[in-house]
Amino acid sequence: MALDHQPIDTLRIGFVGVGGMGTHHVKNLVRMPGVQVAAVCDIREDHAERASQTVQEAGQPAPTLYTRGERDFERLCAKADVHLVYTATPWEWHTTVCLTAMAHGKHAATEVPAAVTLEECWQLVDAAERTGRYCFIAENAAMTGPR
Repeated sequence: MALDHQPIDTLRIGFVGVGGMGTHHVKNLVRMPGVQVAAVCDIREDHAERASQTVQEAGQPAPTLYTRGERDFERLCAKADVHLVYTATPWEWHTTVCLTAMAHGKHAATEVPAAVTLEECWQLVDAAERTGRYCFIAENAAMTGPR
């Protein structure tokens, strides 16, 4: 199944998990033209607040915060004005967050690994094909050596 999506002028991202690497990703995303971090979810309210401050310092509107526990990403995924849900949670949550995002019509991005079992890998493939949403792995390692 070929995916055919129209370009999005401003990609609105909902970010799940803004601890160490998640914070790093948010800092990079807010510097990209055409990207808005519209929502942030974390089980620690102080992490979400820190990410919100980073977003606002970059000149973007304050993101909606989701801090009501480990499954509050489900409310974020149901949010109508988010195009992509990006997860940087502990590994065991990557597949669940991506599946939830796609079930709500959102594209999904995750740090490595996207899944920890072969069954989870197939769940991601099946969900992407069924929903017509992209699901991709975003490597979190810095480039070294010549470019």
